[in-house]
Amino acid sequence: MGMKQISGFLLLAPVLWAASTPESWVSDMRQASLNDQRGHYQEARTAFDRLKAESTGLDLDTAYRAEFANAAGVNCYHLAQYAAARQFYQQAIESWRKVEGLPAQNNLAVSLGNLAVLERAEGHFKAAEPLYTEELAIVENIDGKESGSYAIALNNLAELRRSAGDLNSAESLAREASRISEQVFPPSDENSVVASNTLATVLVAEGKYEEAGKTLRVVLTVWKQASPPDDARVAAAEDNLADVLLHLQQYPEAEQLAQNALDIRRKTLPLDHPSIAMSLNTLGCIERNQHHYAKAESALQEAVAIGRRSMAPTNPLLSVFVYNLGTMESDRGRYLAAGTLLAEASRINAANFGPTDVRTLLSQVALARVYQATGQRTAAERIYREALPLLASSKAAKDNRVQQALGDYQKLMASTGAKRQGTIVN
Repeated sequence: MGMKQISGFLLLAPVLWAASTPESWVSDMRQASLNDQRGHYQEARTAFDRLKAESTGLDLDTAYRAEFANAAGVNCYHLAQYAAARQFYQQAIESWRKVEGLPAQNNLAVSLGNLAVLERAEGHFKAAEPLYTEELAIVENIDGKESGSYAIALNNLAELRRSAGDLNSAESLAREASRISEQVFPPSDENSVVASNTLATVLVAEGKYEEAGKTLRVVLTVWKQASPPDDARVAAAEDNLADVLLHLQQYPEAEQLAQNALDIRRKTLPLDHPSIAMSLNTLGCIERNQHHYAKAESALQEAVAIGRRSMAPTNPLLSVFVYNLGTMESDRGRYLAAGTLLAEASRINAANFGPTDVRTLLSQVALARVYQATGQRTAAERIYREALPLLASSKAAKDNRVQQALGDYQKLMASTGAKRQGTIVN
């Protein structure tokens, strides 16, 4: 049974093999895979550990070993055990390359896509790109472009482009994947809106909140009807919609959705899972915007703590948590802590995306505000002069954070009696 990773979600794709193998072991393996998909991650982990030990004494076909490695890798990914997941996925890929026939090629694409999802989650975008490209080529060769498998693979590539900051490409790919999905999946099928969910996250990054909100409401409706109430898809859609409503200042509904997502994730995931940190981060930002600082601080601090325990120190998602906690500390006048956090966020973003990426520049101008508040005017002015022209010419030009930074820069110049030579933005 092949398993397809869809932007963190799973689609079971059964593949039958004719080779002789111990039936009970295969049956137990597939039951463990089903338990994993149903959210019983630790129960599945226990089963996979037992099956791995038992497999050493069995004469198993290469295809079954590959199927096991991929399924065990998916389980490790769900448990945020990324090193183990990577090793399993690599074993699966190596094994599938040795098996002939279209079913093996299809499952090779599955494992390539799963490893790419993992690399993207850890911020290894260059490593993920060729994996997604090979997955897409295999799927196109087997099923063609107007197929569900191609739509899913295209959606995964869109997710990568979004994560890497290439929003134009991400939106184009997500819209095409969504178009195909609407044609090949029934409207009530959970896979029919996977690409729509990705498209919505791209639209949020582009500041198109109204369209993103409408899209996510459709996604959430389909997933609630097709899935159990504590399904990972439901939590993801609720968290994404809460983020949109945060930007639209619709705080009561945003808070309820974020809390629902957090409750689902705390119920179904390990205590230090990154997805729990994501929900805490969303909830913390909502509370901060409502000036509920004690609640915001608790949520954001826990998000950062979980991120530090479960992620590499250069993970781009960690920089999001650190940045949000840093800006809240700055708003509350805790400039020493804010400066340390915002400098860290800036370093992580620069390492992953480069010094001129919007995410790096926003971290920089937030740090400049701290410098300005603590009398380090020269350092603040240098950052403003370097970052603001680039932000003003980017898609983030109308972002409130950019507008605030422009105002802060004007105040800095006025307070020092400096005369502007030329303009910082056109």
